[in-house]
Formats: sequence, C-alpha cells, structure tokens
Amino acid sequence: MRCRFVFDVTLILFLCLLPDGWSQAQETNKSLDSLIRKADSLLAMRKPAAAEELYKAVLSINNASLPAIIGTGKAAMAERSWSTAVDEFEHASELDSSNLDARYYLGCAYAERGRSRYLIDKLLGLFSQSSFDKAKSNLDWVISRDSLFRDALYQRAIVFYFQHEYRNAIPLALKQIELKPDLRNGHSGLQKIYREAIAYWSLSDLPERVSQPENDYDRFFHAERLRRKGRLQEADSFLREMRERPGIVRPQLILQSLARLKATQKMPDEVEQLVTESIALIRTMADADLVFEDVKYLVSDSELAQYDALTSASDARQFFTTFWAKRNPYPAQRANARIAQHYERLAYAEEYFEQFGRKTFAAETMPVDFPQAYFLNEEFNDKGIIYLRHGEPNHRVMTLRADTSNESWQYLATPEYGEMLFDFFVPVGGHITEWRLTPVLPDPGMWEDREEYSQKYMRLVHSASNGVSQELMRSTEEGKEQIERGISTDRFSFTDTVRYYESPISVVCFRGSRGRTVMDIGYVIAPSEIAKTLADTVTSFDVEAQCSLYTTSWKRVVSSHRNHTYGRTKGLGELTIEQFSASVAPDSYFVAWQGKPVRGNMIFNKDAHVLAPDFSGSSLNISDIELAYMIEPAKPGGGFTKGSLSVVPNPVGKCPLDHPLYLYFEIYNLAKDANGRTSYSIEYKLASVQINKSLLASLFGSRRKTSIAVPSERTGKENWSPEHMALDVSELEPGRYNVQVTLKDHVAGTSVSRSVAAEIYEKE
Repeated sequence: MRCRFVFDVTLILFLCLLPDGWSQAQETNKSLDSLIRKADSLLAMRKPAAAEELYKAVLSINNASLPAIIGTGKAAMAERSWSTAVDEFEHASELDSSNLDARYYLGCAYAERGRSRYLIDKLLGLFSQSSFDKAKSNLDWVISRDSLFRDALYQRAIVFYFQHEYRNAIPLALKQIELKPDLRNGHSGLQKIYREAIAYWSLSDLPERVSQPENDYDRFFHAERLRRKGRLQEADSFLREMRERPGIVRPQLILQSLARLKATQKMPDEVEQLVTESIALIRTMADADLVFEDVKYLVSDSELAQYDALTSASDARQFFTTFWAKRNPYPAQRANARIAQHYERLAYAEEYFEQFGRKTFAAETMPVDFPQAYFLNEEFNDKGIIYLRHGEPNHRVMTLRADTSNESWQYLATPEYGEMLFDFFVPVGGHITEWRLTPVLPDPGMWEDREEYSQKYMRLVHSASNGVSQELMRSTEEGKEQIERGISTDRFSFTDTVRYYESPISVVCFRGSRGRTVMDIGYVIAPSEIAKTLADTVTSFDVEAQCSLYTTSWKRVVSSHRNHTYGRTKGLGELTIEQFSASVAPDSYFVAWQGKPVRGNMIFNKDAHVLAPDFSGSSLNISDIELAYMIEPAKPGGGFTKGSLSVVPNPVGKCPLDHPLYLYFEIYNLAKDANGRTSYSIEYKLASVQINKSLLASLFGSRRKTSIAVPSERTGKENWSPEHMALDVSELEPGRYNVQVTLKDHVAGTSVSRSVAAEIYEKE
C-alpha cells in the first residue's frame, strides 16, 4: 500500500513538472477511446477483421487496455476462433479479476469452444475441467455478483443447451425472460432451445413440463410439439387459445407457428395474413428478432447489415415490409405469394432437412467464400438452405454405388437466373442428416451419373487422364461460384400450370400541380389470347388489372385495381389499352402491372424502374414524349383526355408503315418577348438504331429512308404548350428508331430535347 502511495505521489509530481506531457497523454487517451469506439462499431456491423486491426492498434500503444483486449476477444468470437477468444478473455480477467465483462465473455467463449469440439471436451472432462465446466464457473461467478448482468442467465442456459441438457437449460432461459422480458435474445433464445429439445425428445422421453404444461411457454411449445407430430387440429386449438388470451409468450411466436401450421394445410391466404400481423405487432427489437428468425435463411449480407443497424420497432416493421415486398413475384398485387411459399418450404425443411448446431467445414467445402448470412442458420443442413432459397429442384441425381452419401440438385434456367447445379455429400463419419455443399464431387463414378445435367461433369468425364487434375481445378472454381451465387440469392417457384406473358407498359411523366409530377402508365390486355384458353361455352369473362407504384425502398405509394368484362365475339379485339395515372413527388420509382383473368391460368405482367422528373423549375423544359396510337379531339365522357385532346397511349411502342406515328408532349416555361408573345421551333427527328431489312432488300438495296427530320415553327401567348404530331413513316425502312424532339426558344435563346424509342414495322 505504501509503495503504491509513493508511486502515485511521484507520478503526480512528474506530471506537474511536464504539463505538455500531461496534455499529450490526455490527447492520446482520447484518440485511443475514439479508436475503440470505432472498432466496436465495426464489430457491430459484422466486420471483425477490421475491428481487430483497430483494437490491436490501441494495444500497440497501451498493451494493458482492457476494452481493447476484450474487443479483440469479441472479434475472435465473431470469426469463430474460440480458443483465441478464450486466451484474450483470460488475459483480461488476469489484468482485472473483478471485471464482470471479462468473466462474462470468458464464460461465453468457453461454452462455444466446448460446443465446437464436443467429443474432445467430453473426453478431457474425464481428467480435468472441460470447457463447459469452465464456462459454468465463469458465468456463475458473474451471476453471483449481478444476476441481472447482460444476459448471463441465458448464457448459463446456453451451456446446458450445448450439452443437450434441455431440462436444465429451459428453466434458466425462462428465468431470464421473467427478469428481463425485453431482452433482445431472451424470447428468441428460449425458442431455439425448446425447438431443438422438441426435435430430439422422443415421446417416451418427454419431461413432465412438456406433456403437462406448467406455464404459457410450456403450453406454446406443447402446441409446437403437437404441430411437429402432425396433430394439427390440437396444435391449432392451443395456439388460437393463446392468441386470444395474451400472456408472456410474444405474439410473433404464436402467429408464426400458426403460419407454419397453415402452410402445411396449404392455406396461403391465411399464412400471409398471420405473417403480416406478426410484423405489424412488432413493439420492440426483441419482437423483431423473433420475426427475423423465420426470414434469416433468405437474407443477403446487405440486408443483414441493414437489420443490424436497426434501433427502433418502426424501422424493423418497415424492414420486414420491404423485405417481402421486393420478393413479391407479382408486385402489382397487394397479396404476396412469396410469403406463403416460404412458410411451406419451412414446414417441409423442418421435416426433411433439420440439423442443429453451427456449421463446420470439411476440406471439400473450404474453398467456398460463404456470405455472413449463411452462418445465421443453426437449424438446417445445406440441403435445407438451398431448398428454402430456391425450392424444389427440377431434377435430383444420386449415385447409389458410391461409398459416400451424395446427391445433386439441378435448377433449370429462368429469365432471372441461369441454370444451377448444387452438389451435396455427407462427410465420412458424419451423421446421415449432415448434408454439405461441395464445389465438385470427388468420385469419378459420380461424374458419369451427372454428365447429362452439367457441363462441368461432362468435361471431367471426357478429359484425358493427364488433364483431369487441371480440369478438376477449373470445375472446383465453377462449383464454388455456383454455391456462392446459390446461397446469396432466392427465388419464387412459379407453378407449371400458369402461363406467363410479359406485357408491355409505357410510363410517361408530365408536370403536375404544387411541384408534383403526373405519371401516366399505359398497359395492354389481350382478350383474344385469353379467350383461346377458355371453353367454347364461356360467353364472357372478367379480367382483373392491377397496377402498383413503389418507392426505391419498396414502400407502396399508390395502386389501382380494375375489373373488365369481355364478351366472346368474332370481333374481339387483339389488344385493349388502359391507362392509370398517379400524382407523385419527383423521385425514382418501381412500377408493376399485372393483368389476369379472374378464372383462368394466364398472367400478363410487366415491371420497370422509372424516374419521375422534376418539372417545377422556371427554366425551359419538355415533358416525356408519349407515343400514341391515336390523337384526336376529346369527346364528352371519353377516356385518355389531356386538355382538349384524347391521347390513346401506345405501350407496345410499335407503329406500322401505313399508319402515322403519333407523338404527344408538353412544353414548359417558354419565354415571352416585349409584346407578350412566345416564339419557338420544334424539330422532330427519327434516326435508325437497327434496320430490319428483308433478304431481297439486303441483296439488291432499298430506296427507303433510315431517317427523317421534320421542322416546325410556333408562336403563341402562353408560357406552356401541349404539342402533338402525326409523323408520316411510310417511306422508312422497318426497324428500331430513336425519336428525338428538339425545342429551341427563340426569345430566351435556349434549347432542350427529349427522346423515345419506337419500332416501325411492315404488316404481314
């Protein structure tokens, strides 16, 4: 004690004699604190390597910095380097034996190390303290001093959970929820423990609290057990009773369990309703974590980073709303079939692909650069993850004569995705459920069974004996890229019975009132095509048209829903044109349109990303150029009205040679001369982009034009003007053209131009 006092006095005198050194020390401490805060932030963003570099930078200046040592340990845990983490936290505990953080994290690290080398630790436990024993010792030390410290009780439960001692784990996890009901991982953690327990407990091994529930959570997991056993009506009764009488069990758990139950019963509308309600009832981030548990198998790394950054329930609700909206296979509709399909896949994966615990890697999978989101999964094997993301494969292939369990899944190409082939195997000594992805299967006998499904295996089978090694390296790289793409994307499985048609839309924007922009969305319906699919006895049919507008963050801005009735007549038109208008703030949007018969198996759809320009300025400007089928004086009660004109949109963007190409646009902010008059010129120019010449025309030449320019002079009294033109295209070569309109304001001496694509064709 005396020595410490002498040291303190000496230090104070020294610092008094060196005021500049004292100031520098203060600045250094501030800099180190700033580095630690930045490292903590990087760690929260799942960037452990970058965080570790900063912690080490701090330690290079002050090797006794406890926050930096603990931070280095947490970074090691984030990278699943459990032994390194143990060493760091041991060091921190030695520097400050009373530090709760150091002992808490040391207990967590020992638990994870015990789990990662379960059999080794079990053997070591026969002779000395196992990792699990040390984990319990450190966590018990923390709890004895502060039972409310962080989630120490839950972490103590996790040690029992890692040892598969569920009867001991569950009461501790329940106690943690009672003490801290809003703890983020409290409810989701208990769900994880109970879920695995239910999967492993046999009917004869059930503890009394499961077969005879003692509290709300026992009742909930009793219902879950019934659901997993296929006793759906009994489970439904339990869950609905709990839904009507809220208790400690969060509503998200009840609603999502019901969603899986209804997915098993093939009731998609109810599934979507239940999931939507679970999102709407998020009140805390702990609630959000429960919802996240069901979607974590689909998230991308960018979505994971977004979720990690959330701090409020309202932001979480928006995150999940956006998450599902951008996966909606029919974004024009309010209904989202992707939600129900995900829960159907979840129910299927529960039955066939369950494998609990963090995933470790064999040598065959080491080359793969797995995304961070992949490691969120602790419930399913790799087959399960691929199934949840991509659904049922088009083909499954396995080699029965091989020594190793193996299977390959082929997904045929779609407009959004190329063809995919995923190879799975069970490592030697692995459990039969332990299916892992591998870039390439090692057994040449397996290659032969797959050569008709994969270019990779076809090359391997037919490669010369001296070139197999090189071809194997190439195939491994291809397989690696395939896996990385497969576990970073997800898709909706469209049914084979539905016929899909991409139907064109046109989106043109004009100046609205109060700084807003009017967006006109034109679309076509092909009733004659629909009629062909219906029975001859059907005399009329209804077609449902839906159009929706989203922001770039997938927030629905506005939507339209219309029904049209068509009679089957000989004169049924090839195309019916409709238009939907919306007044929006200038910004980027996602437009989705869909048309389908109320009874039938056809869907017409189209979506596009569009920009609604800002026309509110005072400088010369032009609206978008609208291609039209017809422009004529508006009639009372008629449609497609723009001022005194009826402008029928041309969403197809095509015009026959024997028909004028109609254009409509608006001019804003024309300048006036001293007499209050405007003076301006407009040039219409069509220039070929791609010519569709016939064989004869290509051989012998053609006198048709590939461009035209039509000038026009205007004067007026208004500073804005609606303009329209019918261009004669009869002398043009058929093909694709760029239509450009250039406006020159002679009074202001300014000019502006806009363009649109059009196709000129010759009728057959």
